[in-house]
Amino acid sequence: MKKSYPLLSIGRLQALEAREHYLLIGADAVYTPGILRVHIPDNALVVTDNKERILLEAIQNRRKHGVVWCAAGAGIILNLPDCRVLLAVHRDGGAPVYPDLDTIGSGMAGSQLELHYPMQTALRETFEEFLILTPGGVVVPQLTRDDYGFSMTLQDVILEGIRHQIKIRKQPLFAANTRVLNLAGEKFIQIRHISRTRLCSALVCIDPGGCRVDLIKGIEIALPYQLKELKVFDGELGKDGQVLDRDIKAYKLSGKGVPSGRVLGEWKSGKFRSGGKACKFTPNGQALYDSLYREGYR
Repeated sequence: MKKSYPLLSIGRLQALEAREHYLLIGADAVYTPGILRVHIPDNALVVTDNKERILLEAIQNRRKHGVVWCAAGAGIILNLPDCRVLLAVHRDGGAPVYPDLDTIGSGMAGSQLELHYPMQTALRETFEEFLILTPGGVVVPQLTRDDYGFSMTLQDVILEGIRHQIKIRKQPLFAANTRVLNLAGEKFIQIRHISRTRLCSALVCIDPGGCRVDLIKGIEIALPYQLKELKVFDGELGKDGQVLDRDIKAYKLSGKGVPSGRVLGEWKSGKFRSGGKACKFTPNGQALYDSLYREGYR
């Protein structure tokens, strides 16, 4: 599958001035070969009200400069007895950016703490959007502190998503073997705040539509069930607080994790149907797809 969007070069961005929107004011980001260095000021601001976010997004779009720090997300790869697939969700025609494209789970930092720990944002956003029901229960990924650099529990994220889904509200939880992947093209990200410096690695995508830095990881979940036995639900909420209920697709991967461009199946409201249409990806989804296409994963 060819790239649908050219990714902007982060090498052009020096001393970025970020704007409010779950992001920083006066943050500096400098890229040198192999590493992105970000300095977070002590007075970083966080916006939590949706109306303020909408206003600030409009201001950001008018300015046409500055890049949001930060967004993060992850692509979920299911390793099943009968296949290996990458999950993607389809953005409908009314989406404010990138309508009618497929994407992975991703979103903005939800607190000032997450500005310092972007991998926490990546995992929270991803498992807010994808709720996976197996015959054994709703999947809760089993990860360690070393997998994301900060102590957090994904079970709380999953339980919050279940609360909005009547069909799975009373289902038990299923602990699933999970690992964070090393992807081709990942960069080191060095985050400095006062005297503390943190280091993580991810694919670095400059999203021209969202005007933001998007850090992308890959996550593999091993399950003892076949694809048709699973039910995958959209957990993303709209502005009215209701589940968006978008279509979710399963893109086939080879045994080494290389994409084939073929959709093996789709879920709508958790109901599975075989086949489906492959679509272009959003920039962050394309960054992950291209990485897998080059080398698969380890």
